[in-house]
Parts: sequence; structure tokens; C-alpha cells
Amino acid sequence: MKKIERPIYVRNVDGMFNKEGPIEYIVEVNIYYQEYRERMEIDIIRGQKWNINFGDTMACLSQSGD
Repeated sequence: MKKIERPIYVRNVDGMFNKEGPIEYIVEVNIYYQEYRERMEIDIIRGQKWNINFGDTMACLSQSGD
């Protein structure tokens, strides 16, 4: 995880700023599926809780609800 130089403020559909605050960090991950490989960056906003689920046929990233 690395801190970005300037926070990115996110607006919701209604135009209000997101209550969780700005994007302040990114995480670089490698995604592998059979012969497929992709490196991607995921933006992190405070207060988010993420689960990474690995299945037999695919990997998916999903946001957990409270």
C-alpha cells in the first residue's frame, strides 16, 4: 500500500462529497486466472472493508456490507 501525493476527493451521485473521505492510498495487486495475468491498482478510501474471495474458477474482489 502506498500513499498518493495528493488526496482525490470523491463525489457521490447526488454531488455530495463521500462521507468516508478522499482516496489517500493505492494498492498494487497481481490478478491470476488460468493463463491470464493482470497487474492493477486499487484505490483505498478510509472506512472501507474489503474481502477478497478466491474460488475454484475465479477470483473476485467484493466490498463487504455492515
